[in-house]
Amino acid sequence: MVFKPSPYHNLRFSFNQAANPLPASDLYFDLPIQTVPGVFDVWITGAVNPYTFGSNPQIDWLIPGVPNTPVAAGFPLAAAYAAVTGAVLEGLTAIAAADPSLAQLLPIVSGVLQDPISAPAGFSPVVTTDTKGVPLVAEDGNINLISTLKSFEFGYKGVFNKRLSVGFDLYYLEQKVMLVSNKLVQ
Repeated sequence: MVFKPSPYHNLRFSFNQAANPLPASDLYFDLPIQTVPGVFDVWITGAVNPYTFGSNPQIDWLIPGVPNTPVAAGFPLAAAYAAVTGAVLEGLTAIAAADPSLAQLLPIVSGVLQDPISAPAGFSPVVTTDTKGVPLVAEDGNINLISTLKSFEFGYKGVFNKRLSVGFDLYYLEQKVMLVSNKLVQ
């Protein structure tokens, strides 16, 4: 709406309301972001459903044979031990082949390393702070589905003595975001 009390002065008032849905790419994003060849891939996925962790969040290690563990427990030491034992035995075999005096120790060391009783028990802690020492906490997420934006504008423009032009504008913006968790919130 524009009001012109004279050819050199005008007042403006405007109002707008718009809805802004999320793009489909944000909801259904599905791309690999890191690959360990032949072992596993890390994917970024969209947020069509909210992320929830519950009261006892688990870490999915994405490694065959390594069970999910509670965040507080960390990485199972037995899994780390099993992952390196084969490479250690190969290295010891190569050393024993080069030095026959060590070859007689190879069956003893191999027996100890492959004995299930030798596998360490317990867990290695997982770093749960960022680089500044702020704790990282698994928090349930919400998804923004749609936002609404209302805007109001009031403006004035005037020309004084046909030489000096003056103008000012006042804006007010109000954005409301609708979230999804267990229920719809405004």
